[in-house]
Order: sequence, then structure tokens, then C-alpha cells
Amino acid sequence: MEDKSSPENDEASPPTSETKLLFSQEEIESMAKGFILAWVRGQIVIQFPTGEEMYAQSKETFGRQISKNEAVDWEIKNKDNFNDLIEICSGRRPASPDELTTATNALFRKILDWREGERIKGSFLEYSFEERMAELERKLEATNRIVVEFIKWYRGSTSGESVPKM
Repeated sequence: MEDKSSPENDEASPPTSETKLLFSQEEIESMAKGFILAWVRGQIVIQFPTGEEMYAQSKETFGRQISKNEAVDWEIKNKDNFNDLIEICSGRRPASPDELTTATNALFRKILDWREGERIKGSFLEYSFEERMAELERKLEATNRIVVEFIKWYRGSTSGESVPKM
């Protein structure tokens, strides 16, 4: 039950101009996008805190013992909140630019909490890394085509045929 955030308090405060950022907003968005893609593809599994876990550890987590009904409600709200964030971040649900930034930051916070609590099984790449890999694959395919053409040309030139000028 390591996820100590509540669905109602997942909004991250925007950094001030004096704040030195470890990750830029673009990098956070890229990580969130990579996470969503991996989750949709089934490359990662999230183990959400269950109502039973919440009930058993509520005094430690919330500072008070919650009822079993409250724990189940919290479990449902947590999953609903996650679905809301995915819909907003993926563009499935219309949102203003500020709402999108807030949702992206909240999802990033959840990713950090879940990683810390060992609730994410599997791994995901930052989206920009996937884009770079796809670009490298396209360039490699183009290079391979050129090499094949060069080999064909070379074999033709060694068989006594006239060699075209390059």
C-alpha cells in the first residue's frame, strides 16, 4: 500500500521561475506518454492498492482508521482518477492546456509513487527515446537498401559489365 497519494490531492504545483528543474515539462510529458503507451500495450501492469490494504494500513497512511466502506471507495476513486488522467493525457477527453499540464504532472507523480512502492511491474521507455529508436530503424533500413544496391552494382562491375559513373 505504498501509494500514499489520494485522488483528490494529485495536482502538482507548477514550478516558479526560480526553481531549478531536474526534468523539463517536455521530459515529464514524454515520460507520461511512454508510460501510457506501455500500459496500453500491456508492457506494464499497475498493482493498485486494494480496499483491503487501505483498510489495514489506513491509520498509518491517513492518520486515522477508516471504515471498510471508505477503503473500498478510496480504491474505486483511485482507479477512476487514474482512468481520468489517462483519458486527459491521451487526448481522449477534451481538456484545456492547463488541465492537460495538471493531468500530466499528476500522472507523473503517480508513476513516481508507484515505482517507489514497487507497484509497477514491467518497464517503459521515455516516449522521445521510442521516437529516436524508430528514426534510427528507418535510417538503418535506408542504409541497408543502399548497401544492397551497392552490392548489386559491385557484382555487376566485376562480371565484366560496364560500371556506371557515380
